[in-house]
Amino acid sequence: MRRTLGIVTLWGVAAALAVSAAERVDLRPHFKPGQKRYVEITEATEQKISGAMFGDKPMVTRNSTTYGFVEEVIQAAKDATQIKLTFDRRGLSLEHPMAGSAAFDTDRGGDDQGKQMVAPILRPWIGQSVILTIGPDVKVTDVKGLEALRAALEKSASGNMLYEQTKESLTKDGLGSRLFEARYSVLPNKEVAVGDQWEETIRTDAPPLGTLVSKYTCKLEKIEPREGRKVAVIGYTVKTTVDKSTAPPAQPGQPQPELKEMTSTGTLLVDVASGLPIEQNSTSKARIELTAQGPPGGQGEMVIHVDNTSKFSVRTMSVEERAKLRTKQAAEPAAKPAKP
Repeated sequence: MRRTLGIVTLWGVAAALAVSAAERVDLRPHFKPGQKRYVEITEATEQKISGAMFGDKPMVTRNSTTYGFVEEVIQAAKDATQIKLTFDRRGLSLEHPMAGSAAFDTDRGGDDQGKQMVAPILRPWIGQSVILTIGPDVKVTDVKGLEALRAALEKSASGNMLYEQTKESLTKDGLGSRLFEARYSVLPNKEVAVGDQWEETIRTDAPPLGTLVSKYTCKLEKIEPREGRKVAVIGYTVKTTVDKSTAPPAQPGQPQPELKEMTSTGTLLVDVASGLPIEQNSTSKARIELTAQGPPGGQGEMVIHVDNTSKFSVRTMSVEERAKLRTKQAAEPAAKPAKP
């Protein structure tokens, strides 16, 4: 009886170990030359501004921006991987209580204001490519092609108010973080089991605040079948601060911004077979304070509160599915400003 019990116990331990081993998955991206898919990233933000001349009732503005591109691996090696992003869709919608609204989408067109103000800063993206060099730590180390993209934008939109406000983000860190690292930084880049946790830190240039330091805390929540493939579900939170040493010097007469708080929560779905992210959704909240001197003879220091709520989403599909979607959306009504 004791021997039988021992055999049963050993069998139970072996079964438990087998289950545990089955739950471990390698969540490193397996880049292979020729891999190609369409990626679409949308970020919608609602901004509330209060304090000083705005009073206690916030002024609310909304904007939504979309980047769609074909992501193609052109070289894969241990020390460096090169990925080509060819832009296939851009969208931007704006809603302001005083300036009105404008929307344009390269797939769906836009309203009259959008065609005049927004289209010149979106159309030049279509067909342009940038090549990202990715290091072993799955971080962007270089971006080639920015000069051609900037030249196309300058030709089309030089002097455009919206372009002048956003062109500073056309950098290695700006594009690399938004289009690549925001997805891949959540990955553990190693084998993990359900319940395992890990941390990651990324740095992003964000003028005029300085360099943002975002600390990710991630956890493999579960592994489940979806649409014929095994998918890892990762939950994560992000706390972001500013590296004070990178804050630009104060400019006389200009409001001084300070990030008071910024947090995010989200979910990333990863195809276990390839280690590639396939879907992502997150919500972020941030508070920024702008401090400025009041007019002579009036009140002294004025503080303006800026509260942002953003929803970030990523979807992926085959290049063939993207072609069908483009055709479908071209037949839909023109783009309109959307609420997040």
